[in-house]
Amino acid sequence: MEINEIRNQVRIREWMELVRERTSSGMTINAWCEMKGISKYQYYYWLRKVRQEAYNEIENHKDSLPVAQED
Repeated sequence: MEINEIRNQVRIREWMELVRERTSSGMTINAWCEMKGISKYQYYYWLRKVRQEAYNEIENHKDSLPVAQED
């Protein structure tokens, strides 16, 4: 794994935590970003990256997920 790829993965993990923090705060995105000193554009940029990473992880492990069986 290349150093830039590792650095990007670390940033994504950090932002996953920030997104969880914002969600659990109950605050609006604008208010939370203002409080943290983060631009809302930066927040949305990383939110898109976090969502893409979550999607990629699901796609990569799709074959190992249990399948719901109908009764």
